[in-house]
Formats: sequence, structure tokens, C-alpha cells
Amino acid sequence: GFALARAALSVVHGWMYWYRYDPSPARAARQREEAEAALRIAPDLPQAHVAMGLAHYWGRRDYRRALDEFAIALKELPNHARLSALVGYVHRRLGNWNEVVASLEEASQLDPRDANLFDQLAETYSVMHRYAEAVRASDRALSLAPDLHGAAISKGWVYVRWQGQLDTLRAVL
Repeated sequence: GFALARAALSVVHGWMYWYRYDPSPARAARQREEAEAALRIAPDLPQAHVAMGLAHYWGRRDYRRALDEFAIALKELPNHARLSALVGYVHRRLGNWNEVVASLEEASQLDPRDANLFDQLAETYSVMHRYAEAVRASDRALSLAPDLHGAAISKGWVYVRWQGQLDTLRAVL
């Protein structure tokens, strides 16, 4: 009967499925079952809607429904950086690049110490061929977390794509 715990359990099952610790259909089903249970117990709980949004996103690849659930949660959690980032990640799957940037920029303003948000923003800028912005976002990520090696490698690849320059990537590798 503890809706917040059921929502959190749903997210844990989702992580296990999405990140391939257990990519079985049974794990995705558990994610959805826990999200549904959380919503049955507390239909207005924003975390339950986040859990259901993740069940649509990770478990079913139903990005439109994921966005619908996240929109419900955002009404109660308008300053939740992780939720803003999730909206951006779903838009990335849909190819809505301007919405991705808007969501990730909002998330990084809400949580300016999260290096991973800046790394994700850098990746997005790079895909959009906004290379100077990608480098700035990578630099911000690395200033916050100098050992975030993925950000350093991504920055190296930006220079390869942008200027054909291999030195930055070579130095990192």
C-alpha cells in the first residue's frame, strides 16, 4: 500500500531492463506492474506518473505516452531536473531536437552541478552540428567532474566531426 515505494521499485525494474542487467520481458512486465500499482494506490502521485512514463519509455518504447505521463508529473514537480531531462531524452528518441535542447538546458539550470546533464547536452549539440556549444557543454561537464571520461571522449569526437582534428581525441584515448 506504499505508492511511493511501488513507484521507486518500478524505476529500479526499469533500470535493470533498460541498462540490460536483465533485459527479459518479465523484467519489463514487473516495471509496468509496479507503476500500475503505484497509480492504483495514489493516482495523483507525480512519482507514480514518472514511473509509468518510464514504463512506456523503457519498457514499451511508446514515447508519446511517456511524454503524456511526464507532463502529468511536471504539473506537481515543475522544478525536477531529472524529470526535465527525461522529457528531453524521450524527445531525442522522437527526433525533436529543439525540444531536447530546451529540456536539457532547463534541467541543467535546475541542477547546475550535474555533470551528466552537461554531457548529454554536449552530445545533443554535436548531433545537431552545433559544435562550439557542444565543446562548451563538454567543458562544463569536465569542470564539474574531471574524471567523467565519456565527456572527454565525446569532446574529442566533436573536434573530429567539426574540424577533422584528431589531437584532442588522441590525447584523451
